[in-house]
Amino acid sequence: MQSSKSGNWIFAIPSFWGLATWTVAVAAYLFGGIGWEPVNHTALALLLMMPACFLFSLLIFSSVIRSVFNNHYDRLFPKVNLRWEFLLHGLGVVSSLMVVYSVTHSGWIEGDFFTTMINDPIAIRTATSKNPPVGIYVGYAGWIGAFISGAQAGMYKKGRWIHYLLLSIQVVASLVFLSKIRPIAIILLFAFPYLILNYRRFSPLRLAILCATLMIVIVGFFVIWSDSTGKVYSLDLGYPPAIETFLLYLTSGPAYFSHVVAIEIPDMNLSRTLRPFYALSAILFDTEPPPPSIIPFYSIPITTNVGTALEPWFRDYGIAGVLVGVFVVSFGVDLIAYWGLKFGRVSGTMVAIVMCFCSTLAFFVPRLTSGAVLGALLIFFLHFVIVTIRQLASPNTQTMPHIAPNALSADEAPS
Repeated sequence: MQSSKSGNWIFAIPSFWGLATWTVAVAAYLFGGIGWEPVNHTALALLLMMPACFLFSLLIFSSVIRSVFNNHYDRLFPKVNLRWEFLLHGLGVVSSLMVVYSVTHSGWIEGDFFTTMINDPIAIRTATSKNPPVGIYVGYAGWIGAFISGAQAGMYKKGRWIHYLLLSIQVVASLVFLSKIRPIAIILLFAFPYLILNYRRFSPLRLAILCATLMIVIVGFFVIWSDSTGKVYSLDLGYPPAIETFLLYLTSGPAYFSHVVAIEIPDMNLSRTLRPFYALSAILFDTEPPPPSIIPFYSIPITTNVGTALEPWFRDYGIAGVLVGVFVVSFGVDLIAYWGLKFGRVSGTMVAIVMCFCSTLAFFVPRLTSGAVLGALLIFFLHFVIVTIRQLASPNTQTMPHIAPNALSADEAPS
């Protein structure tokens, strides 16, 4: 059995990340003086209910997830052959080249891609939104590559520089999408498994330092990228425009959600929370399609259109929908992560990492029904079914078969 000093189980609970980011976002919204319209009292109660449920779920799942790490750490992630890691990152880079080619020949930009990227980045964003290139979807392979690189860099000491190099290449390649979320997602999908599966169990002080470092990296990237692409806003708060832009993004979700609760009447259906199923039904059976994925803009008085992970739940079924949504976003997501970790293997651990990613961004946007998340859930489900069938066919097979080599072999142990 793997030493109980391996892995940092607290980071594997999605509610840990949700509690941290949601609390910071709501506190900045309420006390930051950004200039949003006054908070709706009902919305405030719902916004404060979310971190309470995150905390409660964190306490509930702490013992069972800690047990998984103490007893089955070496089975959470088998060592992946480097050629697969190269392949996935290669596909991610190819997807960026596909986007460059597609946008260049789309007719939406004048001149070459990289000149336009510097002088008129909005034109590229417009081109990719009007006619999404296939490369956008191929790029998700690079996300999986980032996850595998982070896991292997955390669990194995040898050859770490290769994983760091591949991550750097993937982040740089993702910049051609002119989207902040893609490079940030790649960084997080590397950082989460690196921290969670690390062969060392860090002290509380080290955990706090690592969390602060990750936040500084993300905020720093956001600020630099916003400033370099010219997508900055001045709120007259006395800070540099790029910093004020970050504060705007940080607080816009709670502000938008408050406005929606104050003025909108729910549709009384599940067309937003179950968007993929409604979209599939519209294609197969010609039923009513779901509302557009890009939600309406509101000027409150700053114009925005992001409303936290709770926004679709309110627009579908009002306060009752939000109460269900709060439960799903906290307890439901943690339960999926626990199932993934208990199942182990690459697919199970990947789905747990993806749940951490969803909870981290819950203060900003709903991610549970996005293409990347649904893809990870589908891979996990299919793998789970295959393993279950094999176990039923071979009753003597262990539920979690030992996977060699161990994460902490003799020549890789920390000195």
